Amino acid sequence: MKPRRLALQAFGPFAGREDIDFTRLPPGALFLISGPTGAGKTSILDGITYALYGDTSGGERSAREMRSHHADAATQTEVELEFALGERRYRVKRVPEQERAAQRGSGLVKVAAKAELWRWEVGVEGGDWVPLSQRVTDVTRQVAELLGFEADQFRQVVLLPQGQFRKLLAADSREREKILETLFATAAYKRVQDALKAEAAALRQRAEETQLRRQTLLEQAGVDSFEALQGQRRALADALAGLEEAEKAARAQDSAARQALQQGQGIEARFVEREAAAQALAALDARLPDVDGQRRRLALARQAHQVLPADQALVGARRAAADALQREAQAAAAAKAAAAALAKAHTRLDEELARAPERDAAQRELLRLEGLVEAVTRLDQAEATLRERHEQKRAADAALATAVQQRDEGLARRNALQQGIEALQPLAAQADAFALQLRQAARREEDGRRLETGRKQLRAREQAEAQRRQTFDAARAALEAARAAFDGLDATWRRGQAAVLASHLREGGPCPVCGSAEHPAPARFDGALPTEAALGEAMQAVRAAEGAHELARGAL
Repeated sequence: MKPRRLALQAFGPFAGREDIDFTRLPPGALFLISGPTGAGKTSILDGITYALYGDTSGGERSAREMRSHHADAATQTEVELEFALGERRYRVKRVPEQERAAQRGSGLVKVAAKAELWRWEVGVEGGDWVPLSQRVTDVTRQVAELLGFEADQFRQVVLLPQGQFRKLLAADSREREKILETLFATAAYKRVQDALKAEAAALRQRAEETQLRRQTLLEQAGVDSFEALQGQRRALADALAGLEEAEKAARAQDSAARQALQQGQGIEARFVEREAAAQALAALDARLPDVDGQRRRLALARQAHQVLPADQALVGARRAAADALQREAQAAAAAKAAAAALAKAHTRLDEELARAPERDAAQRELLRLEGLVEAVTRLDQAEATLRERHEQKRAADAALATAVQQRDEGLARRNALQQGIEALQPLAAQADAFALQLRQAARREEDGRRLETGRKQLRAREQAEAQRRQTFDAARAALEAARAAFDGLDATWRRGQAAVLASHLREGGPCPVCGSAEHPAPARFDGALPTEAALGEAMQAVRAAEGAHELARGAL
């Protein structure tokens, strides 16, 4: 931060308005603020500090106490500072809380604290001030962000007020650490260090948790090591594979038994049909005597049906006989006999005509019996099929008995396998969980190995740091020894030179050093004086020690 202009109004000892233009000084020049006590030297530093942070340089007085007691009541206390940060220019203005004369009437009015911050922006027409903030807290925060210092750090590092230099020297290690971190911008390294420490602590905790969970899982599994758990898992996997194969075989046997059972049930249905056909055949066999009687009656009816042509021939013969009777009277006896025969024939004809319904019934029965011929043929075929089915039934009964036995055995094995599967199912379910936990444990173990690697690297770096610090301490001790040797040699040389000069003093003559004519205690020196070459060698040793010290400090 480089101040450019400072304006103080009714501030400290300045009753009016004082403008200080720092740009009139040569670039890079050193300047001195001098004046008698109470002239306002410290007030200039107070003004710079107040403009930036709203506080004084010493931090011993509040901003309200900085109002000038000599200022007019109508004059407002304010401080305005223009400063540069690199190529950027900023302007900040602050008004402390104060009381001033009322613009209307008599009395005093209270004015609240104000703050404004601007930035110079170069434009087409040359440039202009652009406002950044107009709140007290926001201005303080933005100024701290721009400068990189808080008010206390600014007073300790950039601006050392009167009598406050000892505070920097007397500051504890924590405050010095904050100041040095700000000066050398080591906040990023501090964040990296904190992040590495946090990560190391987290990895350490995760490794301990992983080890504990790994031990718990091994105890739950009833093993002592990870290799034993893997062996148990492989054994369970092999047993599960064997059970799955046995289950597949049992399922195949069960399917074959079910298929054989269905075939046996189909054969059994055919046996039921065979029993029904046998019963129908028995019923037909029971009706065979009636069928034989009907057959005999049918034969008689057929014979009677053959008499009709004879009857017709008889009628013709009777006519021929009548003609013969008429032609031959002699044939009377024959005619009488023929008449008797005719009477008998008429009687038989009447009997046959009376039995016409029987002939019709016989004809119908014949037709029915002729229809039964096909049924009898089918019955013969059914008997042959029945005998074949009997053979098939005996084979099916044997196959069914074998299938039932195999089914029972398969069901027994299936039940046993099912019980085994049910017994191993929790272990199979836990195997996946164990595998997941093992993978997690492996990852945690890998994290533990990385943590151990990080620890080794950290120990190596700590050892390297210890070695470099030891080297640095040795270089610093060597430097101090070289400086002490040089200082002792230089003091001896100066005492010797003083003694040489004192040997040339004369009473009443002026001293070549101080010009005094009195010489109350001239210097004396006993011994060999160091030479210029010895002093040069001592100085070279100091410079070499300083170079080694700088190299060791840089390495550290």
